[in-house]
Amino acid sequence: MKRVLTAAIIAATVLLTAGQSAAVGPDDGVWLVHQSGPQYEFQFFASIHQNGATVVVVNAYQDGTWDYSIGTRSGATVQGTGYDPITGATYGTYSVTLTSGTTFSGQANVGGVVWSVSGTKLF
Repeated sequence: MKRVLTAAIIAATVLLTAGQSAAVGPDDGVWLVHQSGPQYEFQFFASIHQNGATVVVVNAYQDGTWDYSIGTRSGATVQGTGYDPITGATYGTYSVTLTSGTTFSGQANVGGVVWSVSGTKLF
């Protein structure tokens, strides 16, 4: 219950303090991400937002949980760090390369386990 309340407070704060915005990065949008590791694989949605070289990603998982990451784009490569939305603790890093205007591939290191990641832009 505390986790749901905290998430609701964060969402309300973002909505109440956000000004009018528009997509500014060429890769802003919703992406379907496929992540595969040594023992299993899964998919999730990522909402990607870029302002200058800074990239913010909000990941939404099938079980209703979410997290976020902040990264830096240099050329076609984005490198960043993932954070727990409740505690703010880091949980891993990633490096992905945009292979076209609608696809990317790369790796994520989560808790010392290296995962392959790829994505396709939905809209």
